[in-house]
Amino acid sequence: MRPASTGLNSHIARILKLGAYSAASLILVGVMALVMTSDSGFMPGTGIAPQLSLVFKQAWPLILINLGVLILMMTPIAWVLAAAIFFAKRKDVKLALVSAAVFGVLLFAIVFGLK
Repeated sequence: MRPASTGLNSHIARILKLGAYSAASLILVGVMALVMTSDSGFMPGTGIAPQLSLVFKQAWPLILINLGVLILMMTPIAWVLAAAIFFAKRKDVKLALVSAAVFGVLLFAIVFGLK
């Protein structure tokens, strides 16, 4: 029988890897798209892809970068939610409640931090 922390650690490691890699990929693609457009400020007037539509040139690079940052910020929240689910499945009520409480505090901070 393996210890409970091993299963939790493997789930958490997968969540952290997925969050970090996807966020880094989106940010990298967004920065590359920003540099490739002529309106980026990095290379004024020397856009690599001037045939792209104006909307793509101006909006998509920043959307990708912001999405990457959002995923990076949401990764710890997903970690706490995974821990709460893991402990609930193992019927460890005390740790499940603590994890759920931490998740609730994080959601509260996000909701009221946006106002």
